[in-house]
Amino acid sequence: MNTKKLYRDNARLIRKSNESALLIQQLKSTLDCSICLGLLCIPHSLSCGHSFCFHCLYEWMQENNHCPSCRAALTTAPIPNVILSDQVQIYIQHPSIRTSPQDPNALEKYKTLKDHAWDAFISNEDVYDSEDDVLRCARCQWEMWDGICQNNQCQRATARERN
Repeated sequence: MNTKKLYRDNARLIRKSNESALLIQQLKSTLDCSICLGLLCIPHSLSCGHSFCFHCLYEWMQENNHCPSCRAALTTAPIPNVILSDQVQIYIQHPSIRTSPQDPNALEKYKTLKDHAWDAFISNEDVYDSEDDVLRCARCQWEMWDGICQNNQCQRATARERN
């Protein structure tokens, strides 16, 4: 094997390695919470489209009623972002990364807070959706039929079943 070919092959491998490292770095930046600057932990999205760690957003909303990024008013409860959560898990489990979420107790905190975390911040007034010509639940944004939320997971729906 001649030296020039070996040099070209090594240069190509180094370039590909640098490109992969840059791609991984860019991917990670899309998976970071802009509040804590760490990897998203149980990501939740706001109606404006921005996503944050559940606990970071919960803490932010203790003192603020707008998006930390764009300052849009919060009118609906944040919702879990399953796709971002899956992407964070793929990133964490990648052989070249092998890291773990910043808070090992995050899931337990989430389980204790998730059902009522946003109650104090979100309006309880149902919203008329003119596009679909339906009334939507203020809590979960599902359709309301005869004033009853149709989402069985919604606290308003479960309260209805208890009565």
